[in-house]
Amino acid sequence: MSTSGRPRPGPISASAQRIANGEFPPGAKLPSRRELIEHYGVTASELRERAGVRR
Repeated sequence: MSTSGRPRPGPISASAQRIANGEFPPGAKLPSRRELIEHYGVTASELRERAGVRR
């Protein structure tokens, strides 16, 4: 949770929002899987699950 008491957005929805807001212009490098895992405090399997990636 964030300090405001509201749940923090997940890595996928937050990344999509950052792209929509123009934080990553066309051709910009997106955060790596490792960076997303560390920033959001999730595991690699949680990140894959949230992204809908099948192994």
